Amino acid sequence: MAGIEGSQDNANSQYRTGQENWENTISVFQQAELNWYLSAKDTLQQAVIAPNGETQYQTNSIPQANQIQTQITNSETNTHSFTTQRQDCIKHTNIQLQET
Repeated sequence: MAGIEGSQDNANSQYRTGQENWENTISVFQQAELNWYLSAKDTLQQAVIAPNGETQYQTNSIPQANQIQTQITNSETNTHSFTTQRQDCIKHTNIQLQET
């Protein structure tokens, strides 16, 4: 365990860098989810409030849904990529710990 604790305290360690990258990635996804929610909320609010809201909603909802679908697909792709990177970092850290 001393090796892991040392890696956490070492600003240049791959373990720490991987952990920081993972935390940043989670933050980006949380922000994307918030943006999707706010966008959908605004669209629905305009549909209720605006005089031509229902027509506008019907016109805008399909492009917006397509955009959100694309963003979700991109997020899933990025999540897979970052998960693989994180697993590689953990494996590398475990190998280093076994060697010490």
